[in-house]
Order: sequence, then structure tokens, then C-alpha cells
Amino acid sequence: MNNALEAHETPLTDSVDRDKRPRWWREWEVFALLAFFACIYCGRATVLPIFGEEPRRGLIAREMLETGDWITPRVQGIPRLSRPPLQNWLIAGCSYFTGSVETWAVRLPSLLATLLTVVLVYAVARVEVSRQAAFVAALSFGSMYNVLEYGRLGETEALFTFFVGSSLLVWWAGRKQGWPAWTFWTTGYVFLALGLLTKGLQAPVYFVGSTWGYLLLTGRGRELLTRGHLVGLIIGGCFACSWQTAFLLQQGVAKSLEIYFWNVAGRFEETRWLKIVGHWLSYPPEVLLGAVFPWSALLAVWAFPAFRRTLGRYREPALFFGLAAILCFVIVWLPPGSRSRYYLPLHPVLAMLIGIVWQRFLEERDHLPEWVARGWQPIHRACAVLVAVLAIACGLAVTQGLETSVALGTITLLVPAVGLFWLTTADRRKAWFGPMAAALAMCAIYDGPILELTAQRCAPVGEDVARLKAELGSETPVASFGQLMHTFLFYYGEPIPITDVPASAIEAPTGVFLIHAKGSEAIDLPFEWEPLGEVACDRFRKDVPFDRIIAGRAVQSLAREVRTSSKRR
Repeated sequence: MNNALEAHETPLTDSVDRDKRPRWWREWEVFALLAFFACIYCGRATVLPIFGEEPRRGLIAREMLETGDWITPRVQGIPRLSRPPLQNWLIAGCSYFTGSVETWAVRLPSLLATLLTVVLVYAVARVEVSRQAAFVAALSFGSMYNVLEYGRLGETEALFTFFVGSSLLVWWAGRKQGWPAWTFWTTGYVFLALGLLTKGLQAPVYFVGSTWGYLLLTGRGRELLTRGHLVGLIIGGCFACSWQTAFLLQQGVAKSLEIYFWNVAGRFEETRWLKIVGHWLSYPPEVLLGAVFPWSALLAVWAFPAFRRTLGRYREPALFFGLAAILCFVIVWLPPGSRSRYYLPLHPVLAMLIGIVWQRFLEERDHLPEWVARGWQPIHRACAVLVAVLAIACGLAVTQGLETSVALGTITLLVPAVGLFWLTTADRRKAWFGPMAAALAMCAIYDGPILELTAQRCAPVGEDVARLKAELGSETPVASFGQLMHTFLFYYGEPIPITDVPASAIEAPTGVFLIHAKGSEAIDLPFEWEPLGEVACDRFRKDVPFDRIIAGRAVQSLAREVRTSSKRR
């Protein structure tokens, strides 16, 4: 154990013999990371209902299973060209084994992707730094705020982060460890293709911009003209084209372009300069202080030239990962419609930079300025006090509506976090107690109060849809005027055909119709009708719902049913 805590382990360099490479998969840190984050992410994976874009991902997967069309994503039979279908395929595969498209099936690909990314960060960090620094790097990724938020949801972010992170990190590790050029280029381009099939064009932009830019910047541009690079490019292209060719033949060129550019175009719709400048000013702190919290301080160290001048053998990895982080940040920062989660695919790269910072801290611990050495322990004691205050606040939350089990679970993680902060001293073997405490505290706070309060804010769409469905009866024919909200369709669980709005009262439908109403807009139909029920489909509870699904029946059809039943008597 003490050997595992030693800071000065020899990191890999190009000259190290292959047989002496660290067998990272045998190190206990890997199993500790997997066990901890599996509990954090999987333990409360179903606390939040399926909401936001998750129902659409699951709905498309369900229609693929029902129709057998695995090429074009569809909602109610209409092509939904917002994302390529790789995530839908994975959800459909999970649904096949679970028996239905439910919460676990929708979120399992994201959960597995997050856990694999944690392991990936540790494995690649071990190429450069010690076990302790690699552990801190992986620990930091798994406990960043945005990763905790999106790493368990059935959105595309977690899966896309794994593929983009793998393309960059495995490319670097393979190149550093002397793999044949065709293997690390092929691996990089294959992961690029998987990212492309998950979310779109960001994957090739991130990978090509980072790797090509690094080689050109360091005077190694000739590597782009080698046979190994050409082989990787061809194999990766074949992976990407395997679906793209079939989709092109089915939907044509216009639709093929739309599936990549439809969502991206929305990020540039804002034209008001005040809004654009406000976004440019607020986005950096939103990402660097909020999305990566509580690891912002370790990333801030890179802003000091004195630190960068002392990198030594870590200069090359710092250059590559720093270039990737900056280049991709600029790409997501400039569009006025960008959100902090769009930078999530580069969080594994930020974790690598954090690992390098921690390694340099360990190596130079005895040579730190006196004010830093003296301030180390008081800072950690102050953190312990802060975490203790949070623990007390969680205890008090029991009386304010937070479930007792949630509050107790939060305190269970916060108490050891307080202890770890308090035990952190100038002793090198105890140095990583600080990062462990920070990760414990962050996971406890997010998995406890934040997750529970978010769940309380969520609208009970599933319950309302089930109630309406029971009231309508299973034998009542149901159709929709136009396409319905994906959240309603997901929870309804059965196909609902689309029909045109009748042109006159004579053509009024005989069964139940459903219609999607937005805000307080009036429903104008060419026949008299009676509302049978309404479901609010907003993500969170609102006094005045915006997205509503209204069920109704034409008055004429009610009269016809009464006359028909009278004749039968």
C-alpha cells in the first residue's frame, strides 16, 4: 500500500522497454474507481424520470424495434433528423435484453460510457504519470459537475464524450508507447467515426483539429503523409460510411446534410449583439468554474507561466492536451447558442491536465514557496469545515421535505470527506486525501440534495399519461392531429397514427383525437368537440404549462354513439 502511495514512480517515456510498461489493469486503483463510481452513477440512476431529450432517444429506438428500419430515425413514422442513430441502436439493443424500452434501457449506454471513460483516463494517464496522479485524474473526471449531471442520463453527451475522449487519448497513448502508426491512427479514426454516428460533425473537428494541429505545430507534419495515417483514415472512413451510404440511398443528399447540420444551425440563430457578447463573457466562467467544479483550482494552475516553465518531460503531453482543450473550447464558445455541456467531450482531456498538475505538485512538494507550504494545511482544514457545514445542512433538510434516506446517504459520504480533509497534511503519502475528499463531497452533494430536489421539480408526465390512457380505455381508437410531443409518446407506449385535421364538421373523427398545444394558444377545429383530458409535458412543473397534449372527442361522434346505442336497445 505504501508503495502505491509513493509519488515518484517512473512514468513511461519513449525509451522504456515494452516489458516494463505498467500493467495498469492490475492496479487496485482501477477497481476502487470502478466500484466507487458504479455506486455513485448506478445507485440512483432511476431517481429522475425520463425527461428532456431522453424520451426522444428511447422513442426512436422503440420505433426501430417495431418497424425494423434501422437506417432512418423516426418519430410517429416521420424522419427525425437531429442525430445519427448510433445511440438509438444501443438503446434498442439494451431494450431487447430488458424486454422493454424503459428507464434502465435508455440510460444504460450512458452509464457504461461514463464508467469506461473513467477507466480510460486512468489508463492513459499511467502512460505519463504515477499511480497517484493517474488516480486523481480519473477521480476528477468522474466527479466534475457536468459529468455527474449528464453521465447518467440517456442523452448523447456521455456516449459522445467516451468516443471523442477515446479518439484523442488512445491516439496519444498509442503514439507515445510506440504502437505501429496504422494502429493508433486507425483506433483514433474509428472512435472518431463512432462519435460522428452518435452526435455529428463535432467529432471529426475535435480529433482532426487536435491531432493534425499538434503534428503541424511541432514540425511533424510529414506523419500525415505516411502509409499508417492513410490506412487509419480509410478504415475510419469505412466505419462512418457504413451507415451513411445506406441513409443516403434511402433519404437522398438533402436529408443527409440535414441530419448533420439541423441542430448545429440553431446555435447561430441569435443575432442580437448584446446577447452574443453576453454569451462570450459568461461562457468561460460557466465552463471553467461551474462545469468542472470542484477541480477548477487545479486547472487554474496552467494560467501561471512559472508553472508551465517547469514542466520538463511533461511538456509534450501538456502541449497536445492543452492544444486540444483550447481549440475545442474556442469552437464551442463562439456560437451564441452554445451551452456548457457542449464542452463535455473534452472533460477527459481536462482530467489529463489535472493529472499532470498533481504529478508536478508531488515532485516539487519540497520546493514549493514557503507561503504555499504553510497555507496547504489551513486551506484543507477550511474545506473540512465547509463540508461539515454542508453535512449539517443536509441533516436539517430532513425537516424541510428531503427524504430521510437521501439525507442520511449524503451524510454517510460527507462524514468521511470531512475526515479526509482534516487528515491531509504535508506528508506526501497523505496528499491525495484532499482530492479524495473533494470527490466524495461533490458526489455526496450531487447524488443527495441536488438530485432529489431536481426530481421534486420534474413534472409527473408518466403518471399523467398513464391516468389519461386508463380513462380513455384500451379499446378506444386514438389518432393525433399532427405530430405529438415525444415525451407523451414515450410514456404512452403504443403507436399513435397521425391523421389530417378534418376540413369540415361532416368529416369529424369518430374516435378520440390528440393534439399538441403550445402555451395558451387556442385549439381551433372545424367541428364542435369536448375535451377528455390534458397532460402537461414540460420538463419541470409549471403553473402554466407550455407543452400540452389535449385529448378530445367530436360532439357529433358522441351524438352518433348515443343514437346507435338507442337503436340497439
